[in-house]
Amino acid sequence: MQSIHETLNSINLLPRDQMVLALRQAPYVDKLKHFLNYTFNPNYIFDVPEGPVPYKPFEGPDAQGQLYHALRTFYIFNKGAAPGLGVIGKQTKFISMLEGLDKHDANLVCYVKDHKKLPYENITQKVCEEAFPDLAEAWHMFRSATDNVAEVNVPTQEVVVAGIPVIAVGQTTPEVDTQKTIEVTAVETVTPTSTTKVVKKVTKAG
Repeated sequence: MQSIHETLNSINLLPRDQMVLALRQAPYVDKLKHFLNYTFNPNYIFDVPEGPVPYKPFEGPDAQGQLYHALRTFYIFNKGAAPGLGVIGKQTKFISMLEGLDKHDANLVCYVKDHKKLPYENITQKVCEEAFPDLAEAWHMFRSATDNVAEVNVPTQEVVVAGIPVIAVGQTTPEVDTQKTIEVTAVETVTPTSTTKVVKKVTKAG
């Protein structure tokens, strides 16, 4: 099994016109898309300290698949999620997660944590958006949410748009004009996390 680092590193060496197809045909592409979502989604902010992480890299064999499994718990490292863990609890879980990963994947996660981009020069956000338009739509939808917004206190949730987790939308509240509706539709609730201030884009009901 190829690790996510091995997959992306090999794609990074391809000519530009081959990279989009290679991303789409990558092994375990659904998991890869989840990782790219955590990398570029502007609503996902790692809630662990910036800079070097004091973890012991895993030196054993056959850890290339561990990041694929660890992605299921990444939502708890988002800012505002899992408040019951506290700062120390999140850091402890993050370190424990890193120590179970292939060492190259662990380095990759640490880089993404601090830079919100990939450490591969040629695999830019634009390339990933070309490869996965559904991800691009979600990223830009939330990035543009400062236009025509209402700020309300709602439960933050991890939701799925086109099969990809995005962070998070609540339901309409009395603070939102009843003649307006939330633009984000057709989402499946996955995991309620915490209560926080969410900026939601709204549009006139037709």
